[in-house]
Amino acid sequence: QSTYDETAHARIVAKRYGTDHHEYKLSHDEIIHAIPDILSHLGEPVGDSSIIPTSLVSRFAAQDVKVVLSGDGGDELFGGYWRYLGHSAITFYHNIPAPIRRLLIEPPMRMMGSSKTGTLANRVRQFRKFLRADRDSPIARHLAWSRIMSPEAEKLLWLQDEGNRLDRNLVTFANVLTQSMDVGDTLNRILSFDLQYSLSADMLQKVDLASMTHSLEARVPFLDPTVVAAASALPSRWKIDRGRRKHLLIKAYESELPSSILHRNKMGFEVPVGEYLRGPLRELFFDVVSKKALERFALLNHDGVRAVFDHHLKRKGEHADLLFAILSLCWSELHRS
Repeated sequence: QSTYDETAHARIVAKRYGTDHHEYKLSHDEIIHAIPDILSHLGEPVGDSSIIPTSLVSRFAAQDVKVVLSGDGGDELFGGYWRYLGHSAITFYHNIPAPIRRLLIEPPMRMMGSSKTGTLANRVRQFRKFLRADRDSPIARHLAWSRIMSPEAEKLLWLQDEGNRLDRNLVTFANVLTQSMDVGDTLNRILSFDLQYSLSADMLQKVDLASMTHSLEARVPFLDPTVVAAASALPSRWKIDRGRRKHLLIKAYESELPSSILHRNKMGFEVPVGEYLRGPLRELFFDVVSKKALERFALLNHDGVRAVFDHHLKRKGEHADLLFAILSLCWSELHRS
């Protein structure tokens, strides 16, 4: 699928630098058949479905090399994620008269189909996520945008009060973690939180698990202490300028990379897990995520999970990230006992 295929861009960079370029195009069947093995080798639950392509590309690279370079850290240091733009966008959105927002814009967005495949359906998904974070505190907004659980899924899975309590605890933790940052530069505080927390707890952990499964070592040049210290000291306006993310990096590499690479839309490193759950992974999901398995976790219930899955299946919402996390959790518990 073109939504996930970056081979053409990789070829351009390989040609520019004359590197020894290798490509391996996976079929959907190959990806789906690899998922049980990937989950089994993790040894612990991983809620990020990009563990799948990361593991597959590690397996491919390990055929020829023992050490690879990863770009992890670039987004957190230089403002690469779309949610970093959301703080200015929410202010702009609030300038639209409330009746227009609540009566003309938001109702159709809640009714339309949502998924990561298809331009319109993905825009609907992003807009719903955008509305989820209509909060006063920038840190609270950022954490709401970062969540894999939507409000409609939360209502099905646990008591609202419990979700609110966890939200408050995480906001408090994030404020403590970033309290030494310049309070006048809110975006840098948010970048600092992602660098210290989500990068280490998710991205780096995921890459380490996936690469070491195939005896491959992944190194991260952006996280050299000198680079981190220098980037963290810069004002955020150098990182995001008039809506352009990673502004400083783009300026630095203008003479090194073609414009088609520097200015193309950001793509996540993903496979279409949401579509797989609606099709070939559906049976596996319910074999693993059984009532017995879910009863071991106090915050989850079988009827709620089935309701979220049905919501996802009918494209009323995009819950692939949450459903994959539940699958990984139950898989790990199933194979531990």
